[in-house]
Amino acid sequence: MKKIALIEFTTSHTECLYSQILFLQEAGYQITLVCDKKVENIVSEFNIDITTIYFDFSKFSSLLQVRSFLIKHNLQTVILNTAQGNITLKFFVLHFPKRIRFFGIIHNISKLETSTGQKFISRKTGSYFVLSKYQFRNTFDKKGLSFTYFNPSFFPKHNSTKLADVKGDKLWVVIPGALEYKRRDYDYLFDFLGNYKEDKLKFILLGNGSINDGPAIINKIIELNLERYFTFFNYFIPNNVFHYYLKNADYLFPLIHPTTEGAFSYTKYKISGMFPLSLTYNVPLLCHDIFKDLEDLEYPALFYNDQNDLINILKKRLKSERTFILSFEDEKNRYIDFLERN
Repeated sequence: MKKIALIEFTTSHTECLYSQILFLQEAGYQITLVCDKKVENIVSEFNIDITTIYFDFSKFSSLLQVRSFLIKHNLQTVILNTAQGNITLKFFVLHFPKRIRFFGIIHNISKLETSTGQKFISRKTGSYFVLSKYQFRNTFDKKGLSFTYFNPSFFPKHNSTKLADVKGDKLWVVIPGALEYKRRDYDYLFDFLGNYKEDKLKFILLGNGSINDGPAIINKIIELNLERYFTFFNYFIPNNVFHYYLKNADYLFPLIHPTTEGAFSYTKYKISGMFPLSLTYNVPLLCHDIFKDLEDLEYPALFYNDQNDLINILKKRLKSERTFILSFEDEKNRYIDFLERN
């Protein structure tokens, strides 16, 4: 049996792990998953029979232990779930036998041009996965490196759950992810609700409202007397609740506008975590027109330029004319083929 290690040094991108594990298992690989101990609760919910090892990656000694483990167990293929950042850079300062082949996911391809550290990482792993076809299109001129893409859109099945939040005939617009102004234009949302008051409309903020900008955003909702339009949480949301809302959503709302910090990067170099989720449950995205003309934006989506466009979509409950069928076999085959020919 072919052996492989899948490593996540951070706590940021665990949502990409499960799809890869499924691909590798289907292709007959014996997988060792290596993660930071802070994500043990998340990974334990995968409920998959693989070897999993946890470390404290705030300590450099943990990187030495991982290196020793790879060499001792003759693991010759290694995938870094986050092949960027300081921990990965420190890891690649270590010496490894040439027999070990490294692959990695790069989540922001602009770092290939702007980061000296990333250039060093690329010397150790010149084979990268990206997470969307439109990102892949922007890697074509990166000489000396090889790329492919996959959609990390597969997740464990979660037990059904009953919630006090009954949908009924309400329109659920779901906004998953950390509550941070740098990621999303929440002020646009508040201004929108000042002009469009519809009792059947509910925005679901699927992120922990007790951290980051969560308290400020929730206080603003209360201050503006908009609570009836929102469901929000002051704690870490269990996965079964998180996926219940996604499965029952009418739309996913990235809230990325031209004025959002790094908006241009989202149209070229990186993706919102909502994009692959739209494929998981075939839920259309509500996207600003900055995304409309992107080649290879392969997600169900509706587009708006101003509040009138958005009001029209919500009032008429329009459906996306862009349909994309998520194929496990296609995603797996593209992933495994890249792994085995590089």
